[in-house]
Amino acid sequence: MVDCGGLLSRCTGSNLYQGFESLPLRFAPAPARVVAPRALPVPMMHRLEIHPAHRFACTQCGKCCRDWTISFSDDEKQDLEKQDWGAHFPELTGRTLWEPNPGGRGALKWRMKLGENGACPFLDPQNRCRIHSKFGGRAKPLVCRAFPITFADTPEGTFVGSSFNCPGAVHADGPLVAGDPKDLVTLHQDLHRIAAIPPYPETVAVGGGNLTWTDVQRIQVSLQDLLADVSLPLPKRLLACLRVADILSAVRMETPAEDRLKQILEIMVPVLRELERAAALDRPALGFAERVLFRQLLGMFYLREYIPYRRLPFAQRLRATATGYRFLFQRGTVTATGMPAPVALAAVRRVGGPALEPEGSALWERYLRTKLWGQGIFSHLGFQLSFVHGIGLLGVAYAAISWWARASASARGAPTAVLEDLERGMQYVDYTFAGMRTIGPYYQIVLQSLTTPATAARLVRWFGDPTPPEGRA
Repeated sequence: MVDCGGLLSRCTGSNLYQGFESLPLRFAPAPARVVAPRALPVPMMHRLEIHPAHRFACTQCGKCCRDWTISFSDDEKQDLEKQDWGAHFPELTGRTLWEPNPGGRGALKWRMKLGENGACPFLDPQNRCRIHSKFGGRAKPLVCRAFPITFADTPEGTFVGSSFNCPGAVHADGPLVAGDPKDLVTLHQDLHRIAAIPPYPETVAVGGGNLTWTDVQRIQVSLQDLLADVSLPLPKRLLACLRVADILSAVRMETPAEDRLKQILEIMVPVLRELERAAALDRPALGFAERVLFRQLLGMFYLREYIPYRRLPFAQRLRATATGYRFLFQRGTVTATGMPAPVALAAVRRVGGPALEPEGSALWERYLRTKLWGQGIFSHLGFQLSFVHGIGLLGVAYAAISWWARASASARGAPTAVLEDLERGMQYVDYTFAGMRTIGPYYQIVLQSLTTPATAARLVRWFGDPTPPEGRA
């Protein structure tokens, strides 16, 4: 049973929730042990779930062909080896084109050997793929064909998302992804043959028990509706979602009952929406631990990939340690990939946040709803976070993107971040979300701490104020 009135009043200190009755939620019985998701050779895609507004078109910017680990399998390597690349492209004569991939998942044992400029050897000066131009798109490695599309297999269907590290996904100017799903079905099956990505389990841990995926979808529909409510400023929409997550984290389950979660959401969500509408978007005082952990998270985004410290050569250990101290104390300068110039960390706090209306707000809404739809914010696709912490991850992403947007503006010498900076910050942070599925135990603690709904809400309020902060974050 769920005492909604008590829970909501406890979470908000408001008497607006008087009249809620104790209603049972439909929860699956908690298992005796946690069962890890199983990797299936080729999972059955019983339903392809594509957001109706999901658009994409390649802009030939070449971004995905630079500074990425471009992995492929033994079979794909054999196909590549059949060609005399030096004969096709004389500039590739004598060049090492690929190398073993020590961090590859599944069959992805090889990777392209990037040049000194960080580019794939098959990227030509016009940002076109030499493999594609010579033999067609299907001749490229599967990870290249798939980017920026993501897949998440659940009992309710296979959800299609997108990486916003790709400018084409950010701008969403192309055709509807759902227009011709046949290629996506083939691509999904091929990816699972080589990457062995496990599906989500049958139930999802929420609060004190496990929700069925039907109920997870009910929660996500409510969150999608909140994020789409243009009558609220974007930060308040996200804060309302975090209120829902905070309440769900405190729910205690006893008796399963049909359709009760739907009833509770129908009552609770409108009240939370009105609470946020009436609340002031004040910048809170961040605690010492929150500031330290958030700065360390910014350093994780700067590193862009996780390599265990003990595996680093001594010189790289020194550089990594020095970088960590720079972010911790917000001192010094860092050269960040994709930024227009080196970033002076101390100067970022003097930059105003990006304007949210109207283009910025629309971009934020598209980003948050796409991430929620794609299911990549929790479990094995989301840093092993719980579902509630996955909602908190959206708030942490909002704060980190806002910081990197200000960093971009600071690097340009501008006093205020604009849409261009927001796009750059979004691409920068989403590189880590898309490419760093494995993180070390320390960063796991950092994320677990910051993604609690209450902490994530404070970060959203801090960065939701577009004026330059008087303190430091």
